[in-house]
Amino acid sequence: MNTLEGSVIDIKQEEDKSGQADRLAKFEDVHGLKQADFEAFLKNIGPFCDPDGRPFTILDGMGGYGDVTSHILAEAGKQGVTPDIYIADESINQLNRGISSNTLPEDFPKDHLVLTDIRKTPFTDETFDTVVIKMGIHEVQLEEQTKILQEVFRVLKEGGKFVTWELAFSNKESQKIFQDIIRKKDEIAGFTQMVEKRWFPTEAEIFDSFEKAGFVDVSSPHTLEPTVNLRKREFELASIERSKIMHERGVVTPEEEVQLVELGKQRCSQLVAFTKQYMASVSKEMKEAMNYRETEDNVIFEPEKKIFVGYKQKPAIIADRGENQ
Repeated sequence: MNTLEGSVIDIKQEEDKSGQADRLAKFEDVHGLKQADFEAFLKNIGPFCDPDGRPFTILDGMGGYGDVTSHILAEAGKQGVTPDIYIADESINQLNRGISSNTLPEDFPKDHLVLTDIRKTPFTDETFDTVVIKMGIHEVQLEEQTKILQEVFRVLKEGGKFVTWELAFSNKESQKIFQDIIRKKDEIAGFTQMVEKRWFPTEAEIFDSFEKAGFVDVSSPHTLEPTVNLRKREFELASIERSKIMHERGVVTPEEEVQLVELGKQRCSQLVAFTKQYMASVSKEMKEAMNYRETEDNVIFEPEKKIFVGYKQKPAIIADRGENQ
């Protein structure tokens, strides 16, 4: 198995080829996470063991710094269960961050951090009872999104479940608006690969990918209520400069921090100005559907996101998992 060989790789010694090497973002802020949404996510990921009490083996795909894993472990712990969780991500920086930021428990096994492209993992067929991906599928182009689900399908056991939290636009117009704004954000920040690689899917495109991969009993049991607040992106918009300092010296001085904060504000003002100009030509009906609103120096709106669930086998097999459906 292609693991991190029992230790966290030093980011100064390993090139990050993910396209997000220099992206530093407080995702709980930029995604506008709500506690009720995370509770629904965990409920759909569960159960964490089979009816006989055997802990499930779970893959946190595109799991980054392990935020989802930490929530799963906490929730399962309340039930007296410790699932065997692996985190797979193609960003060595994000995997390292899970340890350095103490997001993951101190005793989390380092050989369960797997540096890999989710489209072609080192895991054998039918390894996992459950696979989870939170806000990761959109990181690749549309034609590659089905490949992600096909790989998930391969590594799932018969009767296994895939749960994803993802963008789910109801129409092409809202999808294009969001994609154009976020691509501009990535352009301003200098995230060149992200501008080129990412595709934010419609709900129909997500269901299509599930079907093409072979999943059955696919549903979207929960609609999320995220809020995009552009001013929450200020920290992210100065990522490249902050990351460069961290790579060179490992610490940002107070003077540099002031400069980075100001740079983030300036770039965010540029993004806000672009968004206001862009949205001036959007219909009133579409703005209302997006709950779009402006202030003097900010823009806020609500993209469409949902939790999707699909299974590898027929409902009769699914019932053996002890699901509360």
